[in-house]
Amino acid sequence: MSSTLLRSASPLAVLCAFFASFATCAQAQALAQAQAPGSPTLASAEQPIETREVPLYARIVVLGSESSHGAAWASEVGATVSLADVVEQAILCKHGAVARYTDSSRGRDPLVDLERQSRLAKADKPTLVFALDSLAMSVHDAGEHAPERLERALVALKGIGAPLVLGDLPEWRDLAAQSPGGFLDARKLPSNEVQARLAARLSAFARDEKAVVVAPVSRLWSHLERAEPLKLRGNLWGRAWLPDLAAKDRLALRLDGGIALWVLAADALCRARVDAPSEVLVFDARELRRRVYASRAKEREALEAVELEKQRGPQRPPPPPPPTPAEQERAKRENAERQGREGG
Repeated sequence: MSSTLLRSASPLAVLCAFFASFATCAQAQALAQAQAPGSPTLASAEQPIETREVPLYARIVVLGSESSHGAAWASEVGATVSLADVVEQAILCKHGAVARYTDSSRGRDPLVDLERQSRLAKADKPTLVFALDSLAMSVHDAGEHAPERLERALVALKGIGAPLVLGDLPEWRDLAAQSPGGFLDARKLPSNEVQARLAARLSAFARDEKAVVVAPVSRLWSHLERAEPLKLRGNLWGRAWLPDLAAKDRLALRLDGGIALWVLAADALCRARVDAPSEVLVFDARELRRRVYASRAKEREALEAVELEKQRGPQRPPPPPPPTPAEQERAKRENAERQGREGG
């Protein structure tokens, strides 16, 4: 506004013009920020969440052993389900089907399984890989040889060539002592000194590789071990609800334990990477359990139908239809001819 106009205008008019000019500048600045690289535009903010595309979540692969395989979860859902199904139902934005390469560790070598799983995952060209119990299961019974096995596991995972979310290394000594004769053998677990070396190597790997996030999954087993309430991202499992997380040995996870594993991993991922938006993920444990259960409705119905058929036993074939009049007449003629031949 020119000085001549300012002198001729009233004080009130000058004040109004000043605030109008300030508002216009603020709107322009906000628009520029919204259109800056890495900032959500007004159009993307209004875009339906199911049509949003997040490159990091486009092709996810889940690798793992016992806690990811979820073999025991079928009894809770009435159909086969794994950690990959939990991840699938937790992603609300547009994405490809979550791939799964997991194995039960019973009678198997988890490290050999992980090396094979990593080769299969690489062929999928994933944008993100979750391996939340792979490292722990690869070293848990290796004693003093655990560092060598950890190194092999890290080489296999690095070879995938994709961002990784890796579970850290729980200390299961107390759990082994609490469940003698169980899955964990305290004599084969890494010593405290070796455990510290393993943790340091994993931290260095994550620091050097940049695209690696280490999720504190050991926190889950720590709470189970001490029977302490667990609070994760708005979810609370009180002491009375801890049995929903794991079996009696407090090592093998139930479905809710798998969901807690996901919440820990997803929370760590979103905190570590700016390209991992949390608003397109489900963190609510009850809602996630509902979504997983609903996703298996057709498989549940098919299994129920098979079970019902088994209970019915073998079915007798239906009786043949009655003969038609023409068939009856032909049968009479044939019978009469046969009797005539026999009488002659």
